[in-house]
Amino acid sequence: MRSGSRWIIRVASVVAISWSVFQLYTAGTGFFHVMVQRPIHLGFALILSFLTYPLIARKTADSPGELGAGIKDVIFALFAAAAIAYLLIDQGRIIERVTFVDPVETADIIVGLGLILLTLEAGRRTLGYALPSVALFFMAYLFWGHLFPIQSLAHRGISLSRFIDMQILTPTGLFGIPIGVSTDTVFYFLLFAAFLEISGGGRLFTDVAFKITGRARGGSAKAAVVGSSLMGTISGSAVANVVGTGIFTIPMMKRGGYPGYFSGAVEAVSSTGGQIMPPVMGAGAFVMAEMLGVPYAQIVKAAIIPAVTYYLALYLIVDRKAKQDGLAAIPASELPKVEIAQRFHLLFPLALLVYLIFEGRSLMLSSTISIATIVPLSLLRTSTRMNWRKILIALENGAKQAVSAAIPCAIAGIIVGIIVFTGLGLRLSSFIVSISGGNIFLAMALVMCGCIILGTGMPTTAAYIISAAVMAPALVELKMIPIAAHMFCFYFACLSMVTPPVALAAFAAASLAGSGTWKTGWTAFILAVGGVVIPFAFARNPALLLQITSIPDFLWVLATVIVGIYALSSAVIYMGPSRFGWLFRPAYVVAGFLLVDPGKMTDLIGLGLLVLVLLLSRFGAKDERVLAEENKA
Repeated sequence: MRSGSRWIIRVASVVAISWSVFQLYTAGTGFFHVMVQRPIHLGFALILSFLTYPLIARKTADSPGELGAGIKDVIFALFAAAAIAYLLIDQGRIIERVTFVDPVETADIIVGLGLILLTLEAGRRTLGYALPSVALFFMAYLFWGHLFPIQSLAHRGISLSRFIDMQILTPTGLFGIPIGVSTDTVFYFLLFAAFLEISGGGRLFTDVAFKITGRARGGSAKAAVVGSSLMGTISGSAVANVVGTGIFTIPMMKRGGYPGYFSGAVEAVSSTGGQIMPPVMGAGAFVMAEMLGVPYAQIVKAAIIPAVTYYLALYLIVDRKAKQDGLAAIPASELPKVEIAQRFHLLFPLALLVYLIFEGRSLMLSSTISIATIVPLSLLRTSTRMNWRKILIALENGAKQAVSAAIPCAIAGIIVGIIVFTGLGLRLSSFIVSISGGNIFLAMALVMCGCIILGTGMPTTAAYIISAAVMAPALVELKMIPIAAHMFCFYFACLSMVTPPVALAAFAAASLAGSGTWKTGWTAFILAVGGVVIPFAFARNPALLLQITSIPDFLWVLATVIVGIYALSSAVIYMGPSRFGWLFRPAYVVAGFLLVDPGKMTDLIGLGLLVLVLLLSRFGAKDERVLAEENKA
């Protein structure tokens, strides 16, 4: 780290703390107008991103703050501050003007273009090239839509002044719903997570996981599954989960006998599931509630069964792997020190958060009240006590983590604004329906591929926002209920984290495991089989989203899905007679898919096939043992 950048790091810390204080202040006193609150929110995010992620990053740095930000980065931050200041100084005119009627001034165009470019540059620094590149493609489509080769998707284009009017001077583009969700909701949950982590609540989840599974067969991998699912309740970030829990679980899995690539894959898939795990989930879930216009508690309720079955599938796979390889429980001497009793009181803020959400309180108020309870509760134990220094660290960490949500939300807002203006969502929906010929299975397969492609190298929130705007309408047009269509897109946007060629969570886990990125990535994708098939199940039968019309039907569907998950896990880790593996393994896959499909006839066929395979597998394994004993004799 250059000595000249130390003062920049201090300034970045002050900016981060100021951002958190501002958000808490507005939570207590009331928000400003959206065209004031959202620009301020974005301004903090831009300034902080430029001060912590330099123009040219040093690959040897351990953290963003040590990358050596310099004077060029300060200039970028000053430009961002100036652009936001222009909007705030002229807020009266901007708030009162009529979109596409009142003139757009030359200064508006200059500042607007500068602000868009600064946002894209901040996205490049914090997220990589994927999302800014997608945004540039959509901007090109907006300006030169009349040249688009597919006539059904072409449009007449737009002038520069109307583009700035839509994107900068109204809450429909850069300052649209996505950045609004970051402003009103996501920031507070990330701040809550930061306070809980600093107080020791994050360690509590890993302690609970090791307490439950540590002495079980293959306990290290099972602890990773359980611990990451619990961490997902406060994190909602796949890569953050990998880094937070993987530093403990991956080395322990390797010591327990699991291969490095398998250990990294288990942690990646476990951490990716944190984004779909209630009650907090990922930032995309808050956006989903906003886009559907439903209470967030309804999203949480719908996500419960899919999330549990996702982790059940992974748990069964790691258990079968441990049994296959003869892996024992973690030796007592190698188990980490568990301090559940010393940290148990830190579960209360999380329980309070869940209670307030289901009571119908606003997400911002629920998380703010829960944050306020952490500090006094932390004083109950010396090991969890938060002093002023720790409080400031929590305020700083929460804001720095919020950058990774605010910037992609802002860029996604640019893209969504373009989609709405051009009518691309409806055009593409008609295109998908036309290609699929009205076949819902083919349409879902097309949407699945589209969501995974859009999520390549992109944060889940941005991938979900774009896919929900472009592809979810096609599923709704084919009579899928809106919450199922959006949850379908959300699941596959999440799974892009473990889908090569760019699987961010898997690659982060591979670096901790010291394994090959490709092998870890493809193994993670295979282990995520539950996440692949469950969306097709709840899309066909919304009862799995707790949209229940008949209790007996719901229980039947739930039971057959669980059995189907068992069949698919048996296909992933095959333990039958080796000479029949080429036949039995595909049979497990077919049985699993038939059982996951909610049709009664497919359930019965799948159940019969599974029973047949299990019986033949048992007899085949017995014959193999007899033959082996005869050969020895």
